[in-house]
Amino acid sequence: MSDANLAVTYSLIYAFLKQQSQTKAADAVKKAARNIIVLKDDLQLKGSSLDEIVKQWKESHTNDSSSDSNCVYLCR
Repeated sequence: MSDANLAVTYSLIYAFLKQQSQTKAADAVKKAARNIIVLKDDLQLKGSSLDEIVKQWKESHTNDSSSDSNCVYLCR
């Protein structure tokens, strides 16, 4: 994964955790990401949130023939 994609991924996860009031987890992500991106406490993302991205991903996989298609990453 390129550094740019990794930075966006960290940003999405960090913003999601902050939104959910999961401050300890958000701080852990912030610490893990510090070599890639500086995540600020007042981070405001432009575009889709992590919730929206996951919802779109799940909707795009509902047409798969396998009944376990939504569990590829989430159920193991």
